[in-house]
Amino acid sequence: METGSKPTILIHQSISDAVKPCLRDRFNLIEIEGADIARLPPNAAASVRAADCIGQFDTAHLEKLPNLELIATFGVGYDGIDARQAATRGVVVTDTPDVLTEEVADATMGVLINSVRQFPMAEAWVRSGHWGRGLWNSDCLSY
Repeated sequence: METGSKPTILIHQSISDAVKPCLRDRFNLIEIEGADIARLPPNAAASVRAADCIGQFDTAHLEKLPNLELIATFGVGYDGIDARQAATRGVVVTDTPDVLTEEVADATMGVLINSVRQFPMAEAWVRSGHWGRGLWNSDCLSY
């Protein structure tokens, strides 16, 4: 499946369509739905040098791709990848560390503030029309 000098990479169909043209310029692509590597014909599987990973990439996946050199996951961490087995075969495993750190911290602070200040209940009270009618009492946030 490898043509010319471009290496072949295995990608999932969930990769953004905006990214695919850039990849096609540099690599031969084999697109696969889900993680069904078992459906690859042996010649196609043998041509794969790199694969993306969304979710699981176990020993069976590694065995199906005999010339694999790289597994790249689009998440933080690689719990779903058999990294120990990959290492024994010399396959590099990458992830995207720290890309979600600030977003997780922001969301945590938002949930904390919403809980302590009861913003969702206050918003419901305002949207119900009580604010416009001047109906304020001690249990206004119990709505």
